[in-house]
Amino acid sequence: MHVDLEVVSAENPNPAFRRVVFTGEHIEPLLRAKAADAYVKLLFPGVTVRGDSAREKKDHKVKKAKKSEKSTSSHHGKPCTRSYTLAQIDPEARTVTVDFTRHDGGGAGYTWAAAARPGDTITSSLPRGSYSPGKGADAFFVVADTPGLPAARRVIAAAKKPERIRVIVDTTLSEEQLELPKKVHSVTIVDSSEKGSNTRSTESSSLLDALEAAKWPKGTVEIFARGEKTVTKRHIGRLARERGLDRSRASISGYWSAPRSS
Repeated sequence: MHVDLEVVSAENPNPAFRRVVFTGEHIEPLLRAKAADAYVKLLFPGVTVRGDSAREKKDHKVKKAKKSEKSTSSHHGKPCTRSYTLAQIDPEARTVTVDFTRHDGGGAGYTWAAAARPGDTITSSLPRGSYSPGKGADAFFVVADTPGLPAARRVIAAAKKPERIRVIVDTTLSEEQLELPKKVHSVTIVDSSEKGSNTRSTESSSLLDALEAAKWPKGTVEIFARGEKTVTKRHIGRLARERGLDRSRASISGYWSAPRSS
């Protein structure tokens, strides 16, 4: 099942994002999304790209394993899909908001969003996602790069005790521009672009360095990490294992893949 959405407004809240607010006659399934990491797939007709992001590849594997519906990848001229966090859900106004990350090279999603105007339409999947902040954690690390920020904000908004959250973000945005929905324990901002780091590293990353440098709290620790695939899945995932973090206390996912360094 799919949901037809209509653009209510579109703006640039900061240099990193294009924010689009949607409504729709049959938007109820999106308004009922409860998971803190709730996201949808948006369909971009007539757009062809070479490959899919890390999250689309993961979703494709899940679909293939379950022998469910055919892949909606963009090969052979088929409409391409991209996954986006439901950054805000407003049941009263009957709207959902998606923050599209600005890319130097454009990108199917951002290119569409940059041109979006009120009245434009797009097709969405039903919402997915299953994560919510765990109960009983003594400390909580929320780690993200710029594309992972919308998901990080949603998790912070869902947290019952945000004062226990330590936020670490790799971004060019200021703390004010992060638009964190609640006051947290601490915010650390690193900027890998200062190092010219836009290729995949197998040894380190700014996010990993900041997380390793952070004082590891006593008691039960939880991590929510969203960002570049190698940084999150390999580096931060390894650190979580080395620190003895229970798997149920680690939600780590790669949203995109940086090009390999030559």
